Amino acid sequence: MLEDKHDADFEQLAKEELKDLAAQEEALTEKLTYLTNPQNQEADKDIIVEIRAGTGGEEASLFCLGFISHVYQICG
Repeated sequence: MLEDKHDADFEQLAKEELKDLAAQEEALTEKLTYLTNPQNQEADKDIIVEIRAGTGGEEASLFCLGFISHVYQICG
């Protein structure tokens, strides 16, 4: 008799958890569908980056020039 009561309690808990998990699955599926749909992506992904030499004189300017050259090689 005690075993039957525990089984019923566990069954009720499992049903409640299953309901919660189904709702979470639906929400996550909608989010995943939105994120993986290319139509939802931004068409223009350009950015503006400001690179300044700052203090350090000629050496800092040379570093910035080298960094900008490297960025152009990578990003085209």
